[in-house]
This record gives sequence, C-alpha cells and structure tokens, in this order.
Amino acid sequence: LKMQYRMNKLIMDYCNKFFYSNQLSSNRKVLDQLLIELVERDKIKDEKLLTAQLAYINTCNMNVNHRKDPYSKSICNFGEAYITFLLVSKFITEGVKSENILIQTPYKNQKNQIISVFNYLRNPDYENIEISTIDAYMGKEKEVVIINTVYSTKLKMKKETKRIITKENEESIKNEIKNENSKIKLNLGMLKDKNRWNTAISRAKKCCILISNFETFK
Repeated sequence: LKMQYRMNKLIMDYCNKFFYSNQLSSNRKVLDQLLIELVERDKIKDEKLLTAQLAYINTCNMNVNHRKDPYSKSICNFGEAYITFLLVSKFITEGVKSENILIQTPYKNQKNQIISVFNYLRNPDYENIEISTIDAYMGKEKEVVIINTVYSTKLKMKKETKRIITKENEESIKNEIKNENSKIKLNLGMLKDKNRWNTAISRAKKCCILISNFETFK
C-alpha cells in the first residue's frame, strides 16, 4: 500500500526519504494535522512545542550514556529516561492527555527503566501513558511518540581500547571503517536495524521526538 492514513506530512516525508524511496503518499485528512489541535487554545503556553512534528533531542554533549545490565546483557540509559519524563511533563502541562502519548525503545531494560521513573513519582496525570518496546507496538499508532534510542556509540578496537565518535574525529573514523583491514568495529546494537526505526517513527500521527546521541544515530 502506497497511501498512508496516519502520519502528517513531515513525519511521512522523513519515512519516505529513508525507508520508502519516496513512493509513499498521504491522505489529505492527515496531511496537515498538528498536536495543537488536541488542546484548549486559551491554555497554551508553548505553541512551538505543540506544533513540532519531528524533532531530535541530542544527548551527545550531556554526558548521557548507556550501561549494560550484567545479568540480562541488555542495555539501558537512565539519562534518556529522565529526559523523557521531563518532556512528557511538558506535554501534560500544555494540555496533552496522557493516553495520547507513547514512549518507545528497542530495549526491554530501557522500557523497565522508563516505567520505574514514572512509577517513582506516582502522578495520576501519567497513568495512561503507554511505554513499550518498538517490536511490541508494531501496527499501532499514537498522537505523540517519544523514542529512546539508548545507545551512545563507542568503537571497539583490537587492543580493547574504546574511542567515542565526536565531530572532530568523525571523518577520520569513517575513512578508517571503510578500510577492509580496519581494526575498528562500530558497537551499535539494535541501531543497525533500519526496519525497526521505520516501525518506531511511523507509529506517530502528529509528533515524533527522538532522544538520542545524534553522533551515534546518524
């Protein structure tokens, strides 16, 4: 099917560019839909937030890193979970109902981390927020989707040293990786699965926000 009935134009354009070779088109009814349509106009404080359609929160300069659970070998990122909570709080304050919000992540450990942050606060305003792994939410949709990508890239070297990708060394590292004899291996976990990110982003109807280390995700 090349006609979609879920995403507004900007989210669809992103998916079109990276996943569908620009073959996807949109039904007119969803083309210009915005989150601001769901809230009371006279109570809006941050119109920019409510008209956002596709956005990134870049954590690469925030000292926000993933960690591995020694028992499950899955990973989580408390920093991303906390940023998610702050973002959700902002949406709720602006009048977005909790049942319109979905938080997604590829990792079950991160899902549990996010749930624990919200449970700790025990705020009834957050009770109907859905928190899910990307794979478990396939085929569904929400007005707002917030995605935790979790990974902060480190490079594995033959001598077991690690290097973090930065703006300064990015080009030289890319050139090294292209070399067949390179000693570098990118440690990217589930980020390598392009179809999973198509699934995650395309769940959003009006607003999709990715929280990620952008140097890793791009």
